[in-house]
Amino acid sequence: MVLGKILIALLLLQNQDARPIKDRIKEDKSPIVIKAKHLKIENQNRKATFTEDVLATKSDMKMTCDVLVAFYSESGSIDKFECNGNVKLEMSNRQAFSKKAVYDNLKSMITMTGEPYYTDGDNKFWGEVVEYDVERDEINVKNIKAVVKIKEDRDKKEGKGKK
Repeated sequence: MVLGKILIALLLLQNQDARPIKDRIKEDKSPIVIKAKHLKIENQNRKATFTEDVLATKSDMKMTCDVLVAFYSESGSIDKFECNGNVKLEMSNRQAFSKKAVYDNLKSMITMTGEPYYTDGDNKFWGEVVEYDVERDEINVKNIKAVVKIKEDRDKKEGKGKK
C-alpha cells in the first residue's frame, strides 16, 4: 500500500504556469517528482534510495544529485530527502551547488552543505551553509564570500544623462 502511494506520487507530472516560483510553490500541493535509474525501498525504515541520474522536481525547482534518500511518513508522503554528491539546484536564473542538500518538506527548507555556492545571474556567493526557504523564496548564506557585479547606468556611461 505505502509502496503504491510512493510510486504514484513519484510518477505524477507537474503543471507549469507563468506566476512567480514562490506563489506556485505555496499553492502547489502536487508531490515532488523523482526520477532515477535505480530505486531501493525499505518499508520498515520508511526510506527510499534513488541512485544514478537522480532528478527531483517541484514547480520550477529542479535538483540533481548522485544519490537521493527520501524519508516518508506512514501515509506515503515524503517528509524530507537528502541528496548526496554533485548536488545542483536550479530555480529560474538562480543555481546552487554543493556536496549535500537536505530538503525538509514540512518546513519548506533546503539546506546545502559541503562547499556550497549560489549564483544569481552574474553574482556568486560562497559560504559554509546555503539555506533556501522555498515558501518565502529567501536565501541565507552563512559565513559568506561574494562576488557582486555592479551594472552602470547606460545613459551615464554614454554621456546622455547631461543637460
